[in-house]
Amino acid sequence: MSTIAEIQKAIEKLPPHDKHALSTWLSAQGEDETFWEAKLSEMATDPQISNELRRINRDFAEAEADGLNKA
Repeated sequence: MSTIAEIQKAIEKLPPHDKHALSTWLSAQGEDETFWEAKLSEMATDPQISNELRRINRDFAEAEADGLNKA
């Protein structure tokens, strides 16, 4: 799984108030599409973010394995 996909997956798991805070922060950073691409690329190559995403995915692996998230 790509790091960007991991970031997206981790964002989906955030509580609503954290999603809102992240959305507010991102909105304040600018509206330019190239800005967003640059920020996501920067996040995708950040070892701390990658490590945290792997930890989050491990934490949720058991819950995902139960099949309840499938429509």
